[in-house]
Amino acid sequence: MSDKNGTHFKLSSRIYSYSPDNEKSHVLGFRYFSKENTGSSDLLTKDVNYGVFKDRENTVEIFEGDTYLGMAAEDISVLYHCSENLPEELARIRIQFTGEVTLTGKIYVSVDDDFGYQVYFVADKESIEKIPLHIEDTRGQGGFRFINENLKEILGEAPFIKECEITIKDFNIHFAATEAVDTAELVSIKYIE
Repeated sequence: MSDKNGTHFKLSSRIYSYSPDNEKSHVLGFRYFSKENTGSSDLLTKDVNYGVFKDRENTVEIFEGDTYLGMAAEDISVLYHCSENLPEELARIRIQFTGEVTLTGKIYVSVDDDFGYQVYFVADKESIEKIPLHIEDTRGQGGFRFINENLKEILGEAPFIKECEITIKDFNIHFAATEAVDTAELVSIKYIE
């Protein structure tokens, strides 16, 4: 499949790039949509298996299987739309990290008729540096929802806002043009008075 000289080759709708200096290979998935299907111009989607993350003042490239900030990158999909008018536009980020991390910040529990029981956490400035932040994610940083089914048992049903220290696992980055939110599983919580 590769001649080990840094060449590219095509297999179905994926292009694999092997670099002899780096043991990690880039996997790029492509799909083509003609003007007849999109209505305005030809469109190419590019899906890559790596992400570029903020590392304090620098950036770092993370591939599936790499460990970053104590968590393992298990599944990375960064999708771009490419067209004649827009060479490359970010469409979606889906990245799963496994492992645990302890953070401090504020937990928000709200209950209303439209959205029901909602729990949201926002990490403080120090803890933001402990969670993976994709360089192209333009949302407010450090906020995510919990995916536990037993949150009412853990936190109670009354609305509140409190400072706390939490431990989370399985941090997932979800970014898209439509509303998407990062998620994690709550392992433990300790309120800070």
